[in-house]
Amino acid sequence: MPVFWIVCAAAGLVYWTVQLLLVKRVLSNVAGLSRACRTQTGASVSVIVPARNEEADLEAASLSKLADCGSACELLLLDDRSSDKTGGIADRLAAGDSRVKTIHIRELPPGWLGKVNALNEGARLARGEWLLFSDADVYFRPGAVAAAVEYAQSRGLDHLAVIPRLENAGLLTDSAISVFVRLMALAPGIYNAGKPGAKSAIGIGAFNLVRREFFARTPGFEWLRLEVIDDMGLALLVRTHGGKSAVADGTQFVSLHFYRTLSQLRHGVEKGVFSGAQYSPAALFAGTAIFWLAEMSPLAGLVWGGAAAKLAGAIALCAAVYCCVLMNSWNGRGVFSAILFPVGDTLGAALALWAGLRPMLSGRIKWRDTEYSLAELEKNRRFSFRG
Repeated sequence: MPVFWIVCAAAGLVYWTVQLLLVKRVLSNVAGLSRACRTQTGASVSVIVPARNEEADLEAASLSKLADCGSACELLLLDDRSSDKTGGIADRLAAGDSRVKTIHIRELPPGWLGKVNALNEGARLARGEWLLFSDADVYFRPGAVAAAVEYAQSRGLDHLAVIPRLENAGLLTDSAISVFVRLMALAPGIYNAGKPGAKSAIGIGAFNLVRREFFARTPGFEWLRLEVIDDMGLALLVRTHGGKSAVADGTQFVSLHFYRTLSQLRHGVEKGVFSGAQYSPAALFAGTAIFWLAEMSPLAGLVWGGAAAKLAGAIALCAAVYCCVLMNSWNGRGVFSAILFPVGDTLGAALALWAGLRPMLSGRIKWRDTEYSLAELEKNRRFSFRG
């Protein structure tokens, strides 16, 4: 048994050392948007915002977008069958500012996800040279749009995904979100998106900027009508059709509360995690178990091993904490939620397993009050984390 714990601790040391090196690579490779550029862009931009039951943030977030955009922008608010005050808030914003247009979507066409359909309607009606797809709860700071457009134009990009700052929630929720952010940062698209010939791409729902002229030459959202991970799907659409894509650090310009509570996080996981596992319960359960064991491996050596295992476990744990703190600091998040990564791992693993169990038993996923069969979603899936 002592040899077993030494092997566990050594494996944990290798795992966390590799992850730390990858995180440092990401931090060094992802450029930040410039704060030195002008506060308004000369190009026309259509900001397209799908909104379903977003009364809590829609008005304040929309006003922040309008304050940043300038006269050359338009803000398209897509009220996607909301049952709260979202539609009224959107109408009031449109009445008070000629740059705002509200589109009320009353019915969902067959064979479409609600958000993708709303994005499609916005893209169809938009007039700007650039299409900026953003969520209803995302806040812009002055210079955000100008910095992003300047970044894209100077590099000849067709698509730019901007990494937002994720505001702090409760400590437990933050610990789980921190794990999610770290895993997303290690996705191949983060550090490969701007490299010639790279097959991977990254999309971010908070801020996906696309050149309209290029987008018009693609099948558009029709190609993604049942793609659950729609932001990554948009990046894949660009890459698949020959576009140039990149990702930039916009944490100084763009922010949102990713999830405010564990309940909201659970609801979000139910949609995305099973899709990320390609609707395979075996892949989800096996992947979750292997990930959790790898993350916990330093603790196994520290708790049950002898002197050699404890030493390897201690070094691995230091690498793990350093890795997690680096990621949280980059995203403007607290240190404590980084240190609690074992708690976040466990919460995340439990939520992932729950997310897979429910659709596996029912054969369906419910999202935005509409149910979809797994067979239908799998048939129309475009994006895969496997590439």
